[in-house]
Amino acid sequence: EWSLIEKKVTSFDIIFAVDRARLKSSEVVLTPEQERLARLIDGKRDVTALIDESGLGEFDVGKALYGLATAGFLERVGQSRVVQETASSARVEEHRNLGVAFYKTGMLEEAMRELRRVGELRPHDSHARFYIGLVAMRRHDWSGAAAIFKDLSTHPAVKPAVYHNLAYALERLGRLDEALVALDDAVANGAADDALVRTSRGVVELRRGEASLADGTLSSARAHFGKRAPSAAWFHYSALAAAMTGDLDRAVALCGEGLASHPHSAALHNTHATIQERRGDSQAAIQAAESGLREDSNLPQLHKNLGDCLYRAGRYDEATDAYERAAKLDDQLGADVYFKLGNIRYKKQDREQAIAYWERALALEPSNDLIRNNLDLVRSVMA
Repeated sequence: EWSLIEKKVTSFDIIFAVDRARLKSSEVVLTPEQERLARLIDGKRDVTALIDESGLGEFDVGKALYGLATAGFLERVGQSRVVQETASSARVEEHRNLGVAFYKTGMLEEAMRELRRVGELRPHDSHARFYIGLVAMRRHDWSGAAAIFKDLSTHPAVKPAVYHNLAYALERLGRLDEALVALDDAVANGAADDALVRTSRGVVELRRGEASLADGTLSSARAHFGKRAPSAAWFHYSALAAAMTGDLDRAVALCGEGLASHPHSAALHNTHATIQERRGDSQAAIQAAESGLREDSNLPQLHKNLGDCLYRAGRYDEATDAYERAAKLDDQLGADVYFKLGNIRYKKQDREQAIAYWERALALEPSNDLIRNNLDLVRSVMA
């Protein structure tokens, strides 16, 4: 995470030297990236030169240097140039604009390189820091993003987007009470009529288990989208809130309306599949999941939900294929995937493979007595 790396690699102008005697006497096994950098670090090359000459990405170099520095193998010996507190507006703007452009096209390493150069030239440039926070969120570095947006929130004339992004990062970290406070701050700073901020409040309430409250919040947010259709996220969470309050027909209707506006939203197809399955309409659930997979075949939850529908329909071979694809995309998706794979293998008299799957399930969910009982029963029979 860049928030940690920055503690050791504070600037791309830093020049390091390797304590080779200490490195040689150490039993620490270096990563391939660390070994490559250790050969290049000579007390003359700065971090930028190490990136250029190593052929490694900016993040990989930063991570490797952080590890070497933390282990005590690096010594800071200088700086390649004196960083000025001020720089010409044109130069700062050039790097900033490049960073933003790279971010918008998904070129995150390149974006970070340009945004960090802004930081070197003008350390307190809040616009660059804002986009560094966005990059952190795209990398799922929620702690790093929260720290950046929390710092930006202390600056004068804070825009509501700072609080909104802070709330999102906190919500992803499970710090739901703090997320609500950040959303209150967004409203207090001009976002009272912002549909996305209101939607975010509904999401946090939903995650707090307050389904009825979330349902009301999300319903009130709809009017603030104006003439445009609500976002796919709004339909997704509104449908979930309706389902959690027991109104499955309204939940299905919301999915249908949402998919009419956002037909390529794989996540919304997934929500539709989940709710149809909950209603007991397995065929509609299977069709919804398959539609989602045509939009994005790399969404593990869709494969898992398709597997659940096929499993309940007794189509075990197809369910196995779906579960195995889900596990391949995300081997930490959940114990339920491996539990059901084990059940299928057991039905097919493949007890050894069933045990292997159940053991994997139990490793992910050690407190699950049902999995443990299945294992104990089959082991006793085989013994």
